[in-house]
Amino acid sequence: MTVLSGGRGPDAMAGEMLDIGIGDYRVSAGAHIWALYEAPAKRDAILRSFVRSALLADDKCICVTDGSPMVRTVMSVGDGDIDVAASSASGQLELINASDITGRSGEFSVSDKIDFWKAAIDRVKVARRHQRIRFVGDMSSALLDASVAGDVIRFESALNGQLLPLFPQVHMCMYDLDRVAGAFVVDLISAHPKVYVNDMLVENPYSMGPEEWLKTIGK
Repeated sequence: MTVLSGGRGPDAMAGEMLDIGIGDYRVSAGAHIWALYEAPAKRDAILRSFVRSALLADDKCICVTDGSPMVRTVMSVGDGDIDVAASSASGQLELINASDITGRSGEFSVSDKIDFWKAAIDRVKVARRHQRIRFVGDMSSALLDASVAGDVIRFESALNGQLLPLFPQVHMCMYDLDRVAGAFVVDLISAHPKVYVNDMLVENPYSMGPEEWLKTIGK
């Protein structure tokens, strides 16, 4: 079994390793994963496995969906061990449409997205129902608009410093390889401590903390 640590979340020091449903890989709370896929079928397989592992662990699972195909994928993970409808009804599984967190201005806003996720984390803390949160979402469509692609990367970097330390959690951000323009690959890599590609999860030696990343781009 390949074991990787997350390193940033409150549970990291406790050393508890979490099954995230992809291969035999495990991570500690605080992991931020850049998952790359080449076709919708591959995306669905990763998404289905990640959600299933979260529900089996009784973790809060928040999925940002980009249309009804993703919703159908998430709702299809049920089997003898999981009642997806019950998980959704109880609030353990929460489906959020990407358009619902665009921001007050109707455009991609880093601060609005950070505020949105902070509120989601606060709700889990107050409810005291789950010990961890698993976030998963497909960010590919955001990169179709070149004018906001830079803000997408800023959000990914800010997530490391502003969200991960607040509560034990694992974030998996999914991107379609066909939509990730070459100009953004380096920046996206630098914002993610872990990369999942070609069925392999690897530690990313090129990842940067948010402050280091901002200095690098001169902002």
